[in-house]
Amino acid sequence: MNAWKMVLKTGAGIPESPEMQALIKAGNYPDSKYVREGIMKLESALGTLEQGDFPLLHHWADGQYGREIFIRAGSLLVGKIHKHSHLNIISMGECTVITEFGLSRIKAPKTFVSQPGTKRALYAHTDTIWTTVHVTDKTTEAEAEEEIIAKDYAEYDELAFRRNLSLAMGCPLPSDVTKNE
Repeated sequence: MNAWKMVLKTGAGIPESPEMQALIKAGNYPDSKYVREGIMKLESALGTLEQGDFPLLHHWADGQYGREIFIRAGSLLVGKIHKHSHLNIISMGECTVITEFGLSRIKAPKTFVSQPGTKRALYAHTDTIWTTVHVTDKTTEAEAEEEIIAKDYAEYDELAFRRNLSLAMGCPLPSDVTKNE
């Protein structure tokens, strides 16, 4: 069975399967659209199951917002779509992560930058503490989340289109210019 179909069918632990590792070693990582669809299907399937408890702590500093989550060993979860690049700090644990940008096994301590548009599926091999740090002038969780999280890929793709076109033109775009025009 194709390893990606196995991810969609069964979920947990598949990133460690021999089939998945063979695909990655052969350089056959699927295109981003296929991975996005797979992560969204996994999220939908997980939504039908009993949800685990993932304690979330919020940290505020001048112009920064940190979200720290505790993930229990054996948990499989799907994160949100981030509009902007941001810091990730894994201070405890080990997990396997898949995004449209690749598959990796991460072991604490580890700090790295996520690309804009990142949405990840994660399997925690051990108890894990994962913190993201975002630049924002917002002062409430709801306002910060609205600024840093896209509701779906359509919203993110529109944002990315506007950002890239604005950079190419060297000026901000009028609000009525959209990707669909």
